[in-house]
Amino acid sequence: MSFCNLNSRENIFIGANNVMKLVPLSNVLTGALLDMTGVTVVRVCVGNIEDDSTGATPPIFWAQETIDTVLTWVISIQAGLFPSIVVGEQHMRVTVVSSDYPDGLVVAHDIPVTVIADC
Repeated sequence: MSFCNLNSRENIFIGANNVMKLVPLSNVLTGALLDMTGVTVVRVCVGNIEDDSTGATPPIFWAQETIDTVLTWVISIQAGLFPSIVVGEQHMRVTVVSSDYPDGLVVAHDIPVTVIADC
Protein backbone atom coordinates (compact mmCIF):
# COMPACT_ATOMS: atom_id res chain seq x y z
CA MET A 1 0.00 0.00 0.00
CA SER A 2 1.37 3.40 -0.92
CA PHE A 3 0.10 6.93 -1.22
CA CYS A 4 0.27 8.20 -4.78
CA ASN A 5 3.20 10.52 -5.30
CA LEU A 6 2.26 12.80 -8.16
CA ASN A 7 5.95 13.49 -8.86
CA SER A 8 7.07 9.88 -9.37
CA ARG A 9 5.88 6.86 -11.33
CA GLU A 10 3.66 4.36 -9.46
CA ASN A 11 3.74 0.63 -10.29
CA ILE A 12 0.55 -1.33 -10.99
CA PHE A 13 0.86 -5.14 -11.00
CA ILE A 14 -1.76 -6.90 -13.16
CA GLY A 15 -3.92 -9.24 -11.10
CA ALA A 16 -2.50 -8.07 -7.77
CA ASN A 17 -4.36 -6.48 -4.86
CA ASN A 18 -1.73 -3.77 -4.28
CA VAL A 19 -3.48 -0.62 -3.06
CA MET A 20 -2.54 2.91 -4.08
CA LYS A 21 -4.00 5.64 -1.89
CA LEU A 22 -4.89 9.18 -2.85
CA VAL A 23 -5.96 12.07 -0.63
CA PRO A 24 -8.40 14.11 -2.76
CA LEU A 25 -8.26 17.89 -2.65
CA SER A 26 -11.09 20.25 -3.51
CA ASN A 27 -8.60 23.00 -4.28
CA VAL A 28 -5.04 22.12 -5.28
CA LEU A 29 -3.79 25.69 -4.88
CA THR A 30 -4.92 26.00 -1.24
CA GLY A 31 -4.53 22.32 -0.31
CA ALA A 32 -8.15 22.18 0.88
CA LEU A 33 -9.24 18.59 1.52
CA LEU A 34 -12.29 17.30 -0.37
CA ASP A 35 -15.30 16.33 1.79
CA MET A 36 -16.41 13.03 0.23
CA THR A 37 -19.53 12.64 2.40
CA GLY A 38 -21.86 12.99 -0.59
CA VAL A 39 -19.72 11.12 -3.14
CA THR A 40 -21.64 8.35 -4.93
CA VAL A 41 -19.04 7.06 -7.40
CA VAL A 42 -15.29 7.26 -7.89
CA ARG A 43 -14.00 6.58 -11.42
CA VAL A 44 -10.38 5.79 -12.25
CA CYS A 45 -8.96 5.70 -15.75
CA VAL A 46 -5.57 4.09 -16.49
CA GLY A 47 -4.64 4.76 -20.10
CA ASN A 48 -7.87 3.98 -21.96
CA ILE A 49 -9.21 1.53 -19.33
CA GLU A 50 -11.77 2.88 -16.86
CA ASP A 51 -13.31 1.26 -13.79
CA ASP A 52 -15.37 2.62 -10.92
CA SER A 53 -16.48 2.02 -7.36
CA THR A 54 -19.73 0.25 -8.28
CA GLY A 55 -20.27 -3.50 -8.43
CA ALA A 56 -20.06 -6.40 -6.00
CA THR A 57 -16.31 -6.16 -5.30
CA PRO A 58 -15.11 -2.83 -6.67
CA PRO A 59 -11.36 -2.20 -7.00
CA ILE A 60 -11.93 1.40 -5.84
CA PHE A 61 -13.23 2.46 -2.44
CA TRP A 62 -12.93 5.37 -0.03
CA ALA A 63 -12.99 5.89 3.71
CA GLN A 64 -11.77 8.29 6.36
CA GLU A 65 -8.34 7.67 7.87
CA THR A 66 -6.34 9.59 10.44
CA ILE A 67 -3.28 11.16 8.84
CA ASP A 68 -1.08 13.29 11.10
CA THR A 69 -3.93 13.48 13.64
CA VAL A 70 -6.36 14.80 11.01
CA LEU A 71 -9.38 12.73 9.93
CA THR A 72 -8.96 12.68 6.14
CA TRP A 73 -10.84 11.12 3.22
CA VAL A 74 -8.66 8.64 1.33
CA ILE A 75 -9.41 6.96 -2.02
CA SER A 76 -7.97 3.43 -2.28
CA ILE A 77 -7.32 2.06 -5.77
CA GLN A 78 -6.50 -1.53 -6.77
CA ALA A 79 -5.83 -0.78 -10.42
CA GLY A 80 -4.17 -4.16 -10.99
CA LEU A 81 -7.65 -5.68 -10.78
CA PHE A 82 -9.08 -3.57 -13.61
CA PRO A 83 -10.22 -5.83 -16.46
CA SER A 84 -8.17 -5.54 -19.68
CA ILE A 85 -5.55 -3.19 -18.20
CA VAL A 86 -2.61 -2.85 -20.62
CA VAL A 87 1.07 -3.39 -19.77
CA GLY A 88 3.32 -0.36 -20.18
CA GLU A 89 3.66 3.25 -19.16
CA GLN A 90 0.29 4.95 -18.74
CA HIS A 91 -1.30 7.90 -16.98
CA MET A 92 -4.04 7.63 -14.36
CA ARG A 93 -6.97 9.99 -13.73
CA VAL A 94 -9.29 9.96 -10.69
CA THR A 95 -12.78 11.51 -10.81
CA VAL A 96 -15.41 11.75 -8.06
CA VAL A 97 -19.15 12.09 -8.67
CA SER A 98 -21.62 13.59 -6.19
CA SER A 99 -24.67 15.87 -6.13
CA ASP A 100 -22.21 18.79 -5.99
CA TYR A 101 -20.30 17.39 -9.00
CA PRO A 102 -22.87 15.44 -11.06
CA ASP A 103 -20.59 15.43 -14.13
CA GLY A 104 -17.56 14.56 -12.02
CA LEU A 105 -14.72 16.45 -10.37
CA VAL A 106 -11.26 15.39 -11.50
CA VAL A 107 -9.22 15.19 -8.29
CA ALA A 108 -6.06 13.84 -9.91
CA HIS A 109 -4.90 13.57 -13.51
CA ASP A 110 -1.76 12.59 -15.34
CA ILE A 111 -0.47 10.43 -12.48
CA PRO A 112 2.36 8.50 -14.16
CA VAL A 113 2.03 4.72 -13.70
CA THR A 114 3.76 1.65 -15.06
CA VAL A 115 1.55 -1.40 -15.54
CA ILE A 116 3.57 -4.58 -15.01
CA ALA A 117 2.55 -8.15 -15.89
CA ASP A 118 2.39 -10.30 -12.75
CA CYS A 119 4.43 -13.36 -13.76
